[in-house]
Amino acid sequence: ILAIMKDSTIGVYGAIGLLSVLALKAFALSKIEHSGIIITLICGHTLSRAFATLVMYFLPYVSEVKTSKSKNTGIAHPISMPIVNLLLPLSLLYFYNSYVVYIVLIPCTLVLIHLILKYKKWIGGYTGDCAGAVQQITEVVFYISILALWNYI
Repeated sequence: ILAIMKDSTIGVYGAIGLLSVLALKAFALSKIEHSGIIITLICGHTLSRAFATLVMYFLPYVSEVKTSKSKNTGIAHPISMPIVNLLLPLSLLYFYNSYVVYIVLIPCTLVLIHLILKYKKWIGGYTGDCAGAVQQITEVVFYISILALWNYI
């Protein structure tokens, strides 16, 4: 699995996955009210990146640091890292003017937990690709959850 992940070509499944994520983002964002699009983009962007750092906190880095393209990822992270990284996106959710919006954290957290368990089982930790996948999937789930909240609650 790690050898495949080292390969820089994405292949057919990678291209389909990339197009699917982009299509889902475009669809979800096109259906969100124009008045809330800016805060949704900012919140989705920051929250998804904060969730990617949670992967780095909860799992060990599995690639050899010597051969890795990002040299500092193999270090241990203090508990303050995920807390500080979550402060901004959680405080930005306040600008929706409704505490109901915090419900979107449930599906985002469930996706994060699922991916962390899969990464631990499949490769024993995380790589940069894993953190990137968490970021992209969490961002899409956030946008779809916001869309569901606005349309159904």
